[in-house]
Amino acid sequence: MSDLRRFQIDLTVEELEAIERLGALAGLRTKKDVILNSITLFRWAAKEVLLGREICSLDEKTQSIKQLELPALSAVFEKRVEPLSDAQVREQLASGGRPFSEFRPSASPGGKSAASILDSRSGEAVNRSVASGSTSK
Repeated sequence: MSDLRRFQIDLTVEELEAIERLGALAGLRTKKDVILNSITLFRWAAKEVLLGREICSLDEKTQSIKQLELPALSAVFEKRVEPLSDAQVREQLASGGRPFSEFRPSASPGGKSAASILDSRSGEAVNRSVASGSTSK
């Protein structure tokens, strides 16, 4: 058995219902699965921001693009420097405390040399699906 830790949070009724609805919609069995999938998505988005990319959705019919606006991803962008090495990004995500807290904000775009920062099993699955082209646009 691995070294498990308990994590407890207080949620409003609406927040808990939202987690349950998302789980049902995605066919996930537990609230933990919803949270772990959410973390995987956020890690991927943070990696993309570190690489200098924007997170957007594309309406294939109209070709309209909508950019995701999320304060947490803006904070990731503010903390990056040019360029981040793969080792720097992995080290920051693996360390305790606040990732990237010692990096100063950089006004110029960068991070183009950073490759994969997702070392967890769930992150590897995201990287494989992106590499194989199986993600939707």
